[in-house]
Amino acid sequence: MSYMDSDEEASPEMLQQYMKAVEMAQKEDLSAFDRVGLIRSLGKNKDNQEVLLITFCFLSGTADELEKAMHYGLAKLHAMENQPFVLIFGLAMTNWLTDAASLLQQCYLSLPSSIKKSLKKVYILHWTTAKKMVLEAMSSVVSEKFANKIVYVEQLSDILSTLQMPPTEALTKFPYVVQHEEEERLSPGDAISIYGTPLATLCARIPTDVVPPYKRLPAVYVDFVDHITSRDVIGTKDLFCLQADCASIYAFVGDIDQGNPFAEWTNIPALITGFRLLFDSLPTPFLGEGAYAAFSALTKGATAPDKTVLLGTVTQLLSALSPGEQEAFSYVLKAFKTISGESSQNGMTPLKIAEVFAPSFCRPPTKPDAQAPIVTQMIVQAISLAIESPEKVTPSEKPTTGPRPGLTEAGNAAKAAPKKKRAERSSSESSSSSSEEESSSSEDSSEETDKSENATQPAAAAAAPAQPPATPAAKAPETNTPKAAAPKQQLNRQASKGKRPSSSSSSEESSEDDSTSSEEEDN
Repeated sequence: MSYMDSDEEASPEMLQQYMKAVEMAQKEDLSAFDRVGLIRSLGKNKDNQEVLLITFCFLSGTADELEKAMHYGLAKLHAMENQPFVLIFGLAMTNWLTDAASLLQQCYLSLPSSIKKSLKKVYILHWTTAKKMVLEAMSSVVSEKFANKIVYVEQLSDILSTLQMPPTEALTKFPYVVQHEEEERLSPGDAISIYGTPLATLCARIPTDVVPPYKRLPAVYVDFVDHITSRDVIGTKDLFCLQADCASIYAFVGDIDQGNPFAEWTNIPALITGFRLLFDSLPTPFLGEGAYAAFSALTKGATAPDKTVLLGTVTQLLSALSPGEQEAFSYVLKAFKTISGESSQNGMTPLKIAEVFAPSFCRPPTKPDAQAPIVTQMIVQAISLAIESPEKVTPSEKPTTGPRPGLTEAGNAAKAAPKKKRAERSSSESSSSSSEEESSSSEDSSEETDKSENATQPAAAAAAPAQPPATPAAKAPETNTPKAAAPKQQLNRQASKGKRPSSSSSSEESSEDDSTSSEEEDN
């Protein structure tokens, strides 16, 4: 018979090897393959056949790993003995010069004929000419029945359309390396990336449930935390203060963005720099856009906020995030607590960790703020408390909508109701131009400042300096902590949506124009 004939029964030696591998798989710790997703179930297709995705690029090629991978693969296929199934081989970043191809052949030859007959189709996803030539070189010895099962697929959409689950849900089952390869083929240079992509998008595209009880953690966050908390890394002195050289960090970030499973994780400075860059490159702060404004509002109280208020502020900010963002923040906090437990070696106390990550968790405004040192110190203290007791930072099950108790002042600037959102954004941005003018008078009239916090809109409007008759901006001075000018990313988003981006500079220019015209009239 021909090689790899599905009707041919395996030799007694092969069958014995098969049964031994299945038994070994039950005794060995093969969780590492589940963690990376070497073999994933995609549910059933429209023909009611089980669909399994195999991604070979996760295999390094070492002899010990390949042996365990074979046990793992045969155990997975053993469960398909009495039901029809389909295999998808994802070839993204797969190097056929390793022993991955021989592992595939060995697994198939070891299978009993009952499982071979249950295999209905083999999809080869993201093939290249070179990889196709390697596979077709075997066609002379492969049986015709097996060759007829092979289907070469160029686009992921061709496979998604065959599945029972919705395409958007099925897409999340594919590892990041496959999704990146797909988008790079469709739109070179514009594929999904890890750095610079909103956290909510990563939670939706590459979620993993390998860390109970989390269900929406971005897989890349788990990779980073696993390596940073490993025995070889966690005790490194001044851990989060390490800095990699340019060449190392560029190479590391490039590998992470491409989904290369063999990025240089052992380069500790590059690992730590890349981890910090995860948060620095987020389009919005890790705790949301209203984080800085929320803590800035606390500085207007008669007394300094205590620990309960600070932790409550973090909790309320967290409740406003999406479920995936909440899980990511909780997971990172617990990782920080684990790392701080080794502070005698690495020097990373909760306070030190908070000092490193506070700027990216609660990003300060781009416009100079006289209260920034006080607000930053308060943020550092709050994050430090959250690291010490992450269990006390428990968000609600659903994101908070509308004004939240305790954050009323900050909410006016950062979390308005949908109908007023555009107007309040415009008002808070334009009011930043008058913040410098008010600073000198606010120091000499503390009583008026205290009253303005609780004043109604007409009272706030009367206390504010004269502005162009433009705006419902009277509501923003309620907090006496005007929101910083929108960053470039926000202006770009407004422009792309056809909105007119408002900034402090525009209101300043209009004020100058009005004053100039009034002087001319007097003359």
